[in-house]
Amino acid sequence: MTIALSLLSSEIVGTRKVNRYSVTASGSYANTGTTGDLIDFQGASNPNNLPGAKFSRVPDGFRVCNQPAGWMMRIEPGNAFTNWGLRFFQSAGASTPFVEHTNAAYAATITGSDGNPIQIELSQPAGV
Repeated sequence: MTIALSLLSSEIVGTRKVNRYSVTASGSYANTGTTGDLIDFQGASNPNNLPGAKFSRVPDGFRVCNQPAGWMMRIEPGNAFTNWGLRFFQSAGASTPFVEHTNAAYAATITGSDGNPIQIELSQPAGV
């Protein structure tokens, strides 16, 4: 039930400030039926010390940049930086499609051990 975030980039794209994060999942998934595992964006590491990486308010845009093989993801927005959720569902080609991951150890493709780490983006209007 551990989701660690690492800031990969922070840039202005058109009129939006966009932060891209690498997601590292470890341990076991928490199938809560509503939020999945919690994400704390304020706890994200910033290994490249990117300036201006923090948002001034809760972002209003978000997306999953790449899905792990065999899975679909959904971001559940929160009302603070510390209470967002990340949910994992089996993909359409699975034997039980669209079923949420069980309360068990993360599948290998979700942990990034396959060499394809998950990335997500958050955005808000620039200058806010």
